[in-house]
Amino acid sequence: METKAEIIIEDGKVINVILKDVAGHKPLELNKSKAFKEFVETFSDQIVQRWVDYFIYHKSVKCIKVEGKIK
Repeated sequence: METKAEIIIEDGKVINVILKDVAGHKPLELNKSKAFKEFVETFSDQIVQRWVDYFIYHKSVKCIKVEGKIK
């Protein structure tokens, strides 16, 4: 199972997270899909900043380990 998250940015701010199916894969189950979206929404600013650092500024980006529940 696989689902992708698209982070929508407007004027430099995250305004929405949209979940989309991945061709050739079954989507996540509803409860896992909701948890995935909540996770991405919670960490969206950090995800975007690390993406920009890596792909735009070619900085070294360290992985972080997220533990525990979001709420």
